Amino acid sequence: MTKAGIAVTVVLLIFLGAAIWLNAVAWTGAGDVHMSGHAIFAMILGIVFSLAVGCGLMFLVFYSSRAGYDDQVHDFASRHHGADDSEQGQHQHDPNRQLNETQRSHQQVLKGRFVAGREAPERRQRSDA
Repeated sequence: MTKAGIAVTVVLLIFLGAAIWLNAVAWTGAGDVHMSGHAIFAMILGIVFSLAVGCGLMFLVFYSSRAGYDDQVHDFASRHHGADDSEQGQHQHDPNRQLNETQRSHQQVLKGRFVAGREAPERRQRSDA
């Protein structure tokens, strides 16, 4: 793990500790509050339902992306916006072109081929011959 990763982990653990501490202070500081069994059951049901919906939606987002269902939308958009630019021959500011360049730079960052605003040279593999 890199130093930045360790630093982020430490900061997140501090936030988690602070949240747990604040929750404990608020819970004990509320005094003698009585919750009926129905209220506790409703609260637990609401938490479980909210988590289920959130996890289900995130699953669908990742599944859709990995299964290729999003490719049709990207192909359609690039085909129509690309044709408009080539037919007109004008050099206008196109927000979709900017978005595509941004997406390309993000992909390069994720692949480790982008360093400080420029493409990094491909890493040479040493042969141990």
